[in-house]
Amino acid sequence: MYGGFTFGHVYGFNKPKKAKKAAKPPKDNWFERLSNDELKSLCRSAKLPVSGTKAELVARLLEDQSTARFGVESKASVFRRDGEYIPGTDGETLESLKDQCKNAGLSSTGSKFKLVERLVQHAHGTGAPKRAANVMLNPDGSTAYDENGKAVVKKRKVGKPTKPNLDKIKERMRAQIFVDKRKWSDAKYKAHASVVCETGDKIITAEVEKKISFLNERDPIAYKVCVEVIRAIDQSWDGYELTGQGRCSWELRSLLESVEFFIGEGKPAAGMTEEEIKRDEFQIERVAAQRWCTSLRAKYREYVGEDLEKSFYL
Repeated sequence: MYGGFTFGHVYGFNKPKKAKKAAKPPKDNWFERLSNDELKSLCRSAKLPVSGTKAELVARLLEDQSTARFGVESKASVFRRDGEYIPGTDGETLESLKDQCKNAGLSSTGSKFKLVERLVQHAHGTGAPKRAANVMLNPDGSTAYDENGKAVVKKRKVGKPTKPNLDKIKERMRAQIFVDKRKWSDAKYKAHASVVCETGDKIITAEVEKKISFLNERDPIAYKVCVEVIRAIDQSWDGYELTGQGRCSWELRSLLESVEFFIGEGKPAAGMTEEEIKRDEFQIERVAAQRWCTSLRAKYREYVGEDLEKSFYL
């Protein structure tokens, strides 16, 4: 009754495997990877004939002293399975070509072909190589070079950083603290305070450390940023909004130490009187930041039962 039923045949288990495609033979040099149009463009840039087959164009570029070096590709040495050692080759890489373009005052963007074409055109005075935008020019319009033969680069003007937006900082902290936890896992509950402290640390890095000029110029905005971050955590510490306070010692300590470092950098100038310090907005905000740090340390100590530096979750 079941004699004519072949399980493997019906369900395709005996389907013949597709033949593997033959591996492509490795290229002997980089020029072989290029199209005919690209090879002709390089020949034209090097003032070489552009007629002939692809093999003839490749041979022409390999024989010319100004272009031959670009055909050598950088390859690592390898041992084959049969024990044969194949030495590597030290050729031009994308990074080395970019450096050469920068030194010649040329644009260092684009594909490897574009970089090579740019260098060949520069060496032969052909085409219209794209000059880098930050290169100094001589009165006659040519590229200016220093005594080492490198293109002279214009000095970049360093502008003043954007002033921190306190409203956005406040909203960013609130967005991390006041979140819908109804679908949270137990792990997310435990990591909540750590994530909030990490967010605060990132804000301090971006808005105080990387904009240190505000602190150096004694602009109170630097400490106002610190106050917004620390106060947001301190005021939500004892509420239901924040969870995982006992597991955030590492992140909280990192945040507080960063803020306290900047507090130490803004001490009153020598010779300031008590009255001047009390009226100085920079010092007023600095003292406020210190008070919030002290308050948050005390709340951690009360919650965990020990100082932040002695916590087991460091």
